[in-house]
This record gives sequence, C-alpha cells and structure tokens, in this order.
Amino acid sequence: MASVIRYGSARMYASVATSPTILRSITLVNDVQFGFNVNRSNVRSLGHEKILSKSITPPSPTVSFSYYLSDLDNEKLFTLPTTSAESITEGIPLFRNPQPFDLAFVTDTNSLDIKGLSSSDHQNLSICLMTNAYLTSYSFSLESTGLINVNVSFSGDDILFKTFKNLSQYSILEENSEDLSITNQNSFIMNDGSEELTSNIGGGNTQRKVKSFSFSANIPYKKLFDFGQIYHKKKINHPFEANISISAYVDKFHEGKISDVICSDKKNDFIITNKRLECDGSFNEKSGFLFKGAQLVSQNYSQSTNGFLETNLSFSLWTNRNCGIYFTQHVTSSDLLAGEDSSVINNILLEDASGGKGRILTDAILDMLTSVKDFKDDLACSPSLIN
Repeated sequence: MASVIRYGSARMYASVATSPTILRSITLVNDVQFGFNVNRSNVRSLGHEKILSKSITPPSPTVSFSYYLSDLDNEKLFTLPTTSAESITEGIPLFRNPQPFDLAFVTDTNSLDIKGLSSSDHQNLSICLMTNAYLTSYSFSLESTGLINVNVSFSGDDILFKTFKNLSQYSILEENSEDLSITNQNSFIMNDGSEELTSNIGGGNTQRKVKSFSFSANIPYKKLFDFGQIYHKKKINHPFEANISISAYVDKFHEGKISDVICSDKKNDFIITNKRLECDGSFNEKSGFLFKGAQLVSQNYSQSTNGFLETNLSFSLWTNRNCGIYFTQHVTSSDLLAGEDSSVINNILLEDASGGKGRILTDAILDMLTSVKDFKDDLACSPSLIN
C-alpha cells in the first residue's frame, strides 16, 4: 500500500509581517479544510449553437481551520491587534484593518513528524501556499469546560503547490516557541457584574448563571478594482454586524415589560478573561476579550419536566473602525511602564511573589472598558453609513 500523509506530518504556517522570509507555525490547530472554486461563464456567439464555458476570472481559494485558544499568538499572525499597547492604550478594535498574509499547509510525504525535522529536511517538504489570505470569518464558543475552540476562514488570491526549497520568497520554517498551553479557566462579566441583560424590560435573572457564550463574525469586504489587474486589494466594508448568543439558567424574574424596549433600549458589555490552572495551583493569565455595545435581538425560555428553567438570548453587535470588539494578550509590567499613567498601572498590574505570573486581569479589561466609554460611547459603537 502506498504511504499517505498522516496526522503529525502536516502543519499550518503563516507569514510573519515583521519577518518577510519566515513562515511561522500556527499553534494548536485541530482541523483544517482548503480548496478552490473555478469561476466560469457561458459565452455564446451570435448565430452559432456552440456554447463555450470559459474561465474568465481567477479561481477562488479558501482555507478554514479550528484551533484551541492560548495566548492569541495565532490572532497576532492574522495581523489582528492583540497587544496591550494596541488594545488598551490605543483602543484599537479587533477588526479595524487586518492585512492580507500568506497561509501554508506543509506536509512531509514520508509521514515524518514535521516538528522533529531539522532545518535541512525542511527543504524537501511539500507545501500548499495560499497567497494574500484575507480573514473572512471568526467565531468561537465558550462552554463550562473552560476550553475555547476558535474557527476561522480565509479567502485568497492563489494557491501554489511547491516544495519548500522552490519557494523564492521564504527560506525559514519557524516553530512557535511561545507557551502552547490551552486556556482552561475563564472569568465572565456581564455589564458591571450586577446589571441584568434585560434590566430595562424585565425578565429572568442571569447574572452568575451563564452556561455558554458564543460569538461569530462574518467579515464583509469590497474589492478595490484596479483596471488591468488580475488580483485586487480588498477593504473591510465597515460597519458590519457580529452576533453573540448566551444560554443561562434562571432563578427568578425581575420586573418590567418588553414593550419598554421601544423607549428604553440598552446596550450590553461582556468581558472574558482566559487563564490556565497550573499544576501548582496558580493561575496563568493569558488573554482578555471585551465586547462593547451588544443589543438584544431575541430571548426564549424553556423548561422540561426533568430540567431547570433556561433562557437563550441573541445579541447583535455592530463593529466599526473605532469600536466594538477588543482582544488583548497578557499584560506585563514592561508593556505598561512604556508610557502608561502610574495610576493606571496600579489599577491594572497584579504582581505575585513568584514573579512573571501576574499578567492581565479583569482590572485591565475594566480599565479598557472605562477608557472606551469616555470617548467612544453611543455614536462610535452604533451602525453608521460612514465608511
């Protein structure tokens, strides 16, 4: 039987914006699909029965894969703003202006583990390189297990099937040396930790009883057509809508009436911090998310004879260049001391005696939320036709 490519002998890599000759590994990938569609048009000639099926535009390659969340190193490769300087200090939302990059599916035809190969062995690896990949969707679901599995999709210009030594633009396959531990513990805050999601219209109390949280965003682009060019640059068509779903148990109801949504509509904020419980019992803080300005779309209640009363809520969240969604990696003292106000440092930094374990914590995200509220409130986080 002929050999086939197995698990372990294939891996995903991405180009590095700051190092043009390097392809760096994407970490903790657990599933991948890629392919392309050929765009054809029927061409008829007047007076003739023959129909020609011509490919008149380039094929449309796509890649999608899933991975477990860790330190947002993958998101950084996707050119998303994830550092504390970008997210907390500068207040840059997640999807402001991601740039295209190259994605590579690398395989060893001898079924050897790629990570165990030397740099000289890399030269003969087979590679499928998708050029100019644009992020088209980003989603994840947070369950009570604490694990977060992220799903992403990309569209690109072309796919090159080559051996690594014949890739003229890349000379190094680099393994990500950062911590690859999956996050398994989370802190979740809705609004200020006490305000209910439906405090304006009444309904079930859900604070501290949420059992799942899901986020999804399909990112729309418009092509910047350049006459005479085969491939064209793309630009995000701001603003666009993302979606949030929450499931929770209900213990009692608070007063109100749903018709009040007409005159007292409200926006909700969500904060998630992700960490890992280490073997010594300490927590290693890794990343934080802020979702600002989500508005209720629907709510449903259900109860069966063998279960608890549950509610499912759906929210829309409009994101633009200035507001919506913020992700940040762990915050270290060196990040903050490079120009932060000392009072902010005191609020954010939570050092511990072991050193190096105190990273970003809920206080850091709360500070980001406060700063966003100061100058980017209702107008900046609402749908707008201004692009």
